[in-house]
Amino acid sequence: MRLGIRAALAAAIFIGVLPPPAARAQEKPAAGEPAGDVKWVTEKEAFDLAKATGLPIMVCVNMDGEATNDRVPETLYRDPEFVRRSRSFICVMANRECHQEIDVNGVKVCSRFKTMPCSRHADHWRSLVIDRLQLVPANGNFISPQHHFYKADGSHICGKAYLESNDVLWPLMDQATEAAKPDVLQKLQPYLAIKSAAELRGKLTALVPIQRETLFQLLIDKGEGEQTKLVTTLAESTATPLDVRRDAVAALGLPGREEMLPALARAADDAKPEIRQAALRALARVGGKATWPILGDRLGKESVDAVRASLMALIADPMLEEPKVRAGLIVVFGREKNLGAKIALARRLAPWCESDAKVFDALNAERKKAAQPRLKAALWWAIGYGKPAEKPLAELSKEAAAEKQPRVREMALRAVGKMSGEPSEGYEEILTKAEEQEKEKEREAADPARRRPRPKEE
Repeated sequence: MRLGIRAALAAAIFIGVLPPPAARAQEKPAAGEPAGDVKWVTEKEAFDLAKATGLPIMVCVNMDGEATNDRVPETLYRDPEFVRRSRSFICVMANRECHQEIDVNGVKVCSRFKTMPCSRHADHWRSLVIDRLQLVPANGNFISPQHHFYKADGSHICGKAYLESNDVLWPLMDQATEAAKPDVLQKLQPYLAIKSAAELRGKLTALVPIQRETLFQLLIDKGEGEQTKLVTTLAESTATPLDVRRDAVAALGLPGREEMLPALARAADDAKPEIRQAALRALARVGGKATWPILGDRLGKESVDAVRASLMALIADPMLEEPKVRAGLIVVFGREKNLGAKIALARRLAPWCESDAKVFDALNAERKKAAQPRLKAALWWAIGYGKPAEKPLAELSKEAAAEKQPRVREMALRAVGKMSGEPSEGYEEILTKAEEQEKEKEREAADPARRRPRPKEE
C-alpha cells in the first residue's frame, strides 16, 4: 500500500471528513508508475477508499490470447480520454495470467500493464472476480474484457462484457458517476461551509472531477448569490488550476439558468482551449435562444480544430435564425479545406441566400473562384435561393451560360431560372439528370446509330 493512500485513510477516519487522497491522481506517482497512466489500487484499498470518499469502483477484467484483450492494455488504458475519466473512479485491474516482469525505475512490474506487479492482478482474479463479485458463471465460460462499476457496499451499478470500441465505455462511466453522486455529496458537506474562493481553491486540488463537479453544482443549486459567485470566481481566475477551472465552468451549464451566460460568454473567449470547450458545452446545456449569439460569435473566432469541431456539432439548423451564427458559419465556410464539408456548409447556408445578402454574397464570391466542378455546382444551387436585382441577375445568367462543364452549366442555368421565379427541382435530381445527359452524349459519340434525328427546319 502506498504511503499517500495509507495516510489519507487514517486522516479520514480520524477527522471524519473527505480525505485528501480522494484525488490520488494528484499525488506523486510511485516508482514504476508513469504519471499519465490510470492509477490502479489493490482490492482492499479500493473498498476502503470508496467508503471514505463515496467514489465508485471500476473493476477492469482482462485475459490473454485474444485480439481485443491484447489491444485494450495498449489502447484503452492509455487513451487520454479514458485516463482523464478514470480520475473519477477507484480503479482495480484483474487478470488471471502472470506475465514476464520488467524493471521500471528500479521496480519489478508486469510487462502487460506496466504499473503493477503480476501478483496483484492475478490475486484480484481469484479474490475479487471469482469470490467477491462472482462474475465467473458456474459453467466457467467467461467473456473478456469486462468492465464493471460498484458502490462501496459492493452493489453493482452497471457493466459490460466485451468491448467493440473505446467509446462504448463512456456512457457506462457517466451512468456510474451519476449513481455515485449522492454518496459523493454526503462526503462533501465540510466543503459547503467554506466562504472564501482562495480557501476553497486550495482544497479543491484534493478532489477528483466527480467530487468537484458535484460540489460546484450543489453550490449553484442552493441559489445563494455568494455561493454562486464562489464558483464563477474559480472559473474565471487564472490562479485556479486548469482542471479545477474547467470543472467550475462546466458546472455553470445548468438548463435554463440564463444568469450564467455572462460568465460563460467570458469563458468561451478564454485563452485556454480546454476552458473554451468546457464553456461551449455548458452553453449548450443552458440552452435557449439567448445562447445562440455567443456560440455564433465564437464560430467566427475559434482557431483550434478540436474546439471548432465540438462547436460545429452544437450548431443545429434552427440556430441559423441568429445572424451571428450565420456570420460565424460564413467564416468557417471560407476557411474549410475539405471539399465534402465545404459543400455541406454551402447547402446549410443556401436557404438564407434569399433573406441575408451577406450569405448570398459570400457563397457567390466563393462560386466565382471555385475550380472544383462539384463545389461550383453546389454553390450555383445554393445561390439559386437568392433574389438578386435585375442587373446582377442578367450578369449571373451570362456566367451560367458560359460554364464549360455540362453538369455545372445545367445546375447554373437551373439556379438562374429559380432566381427568376421558375420552379426548380432539388439539388440531387438536377445533378443526376445532368449526369445522365452527359453519359448519353458519350454513348451517342461512340455509337452514331443512337443519335436522335434532328427536327427538320421549315
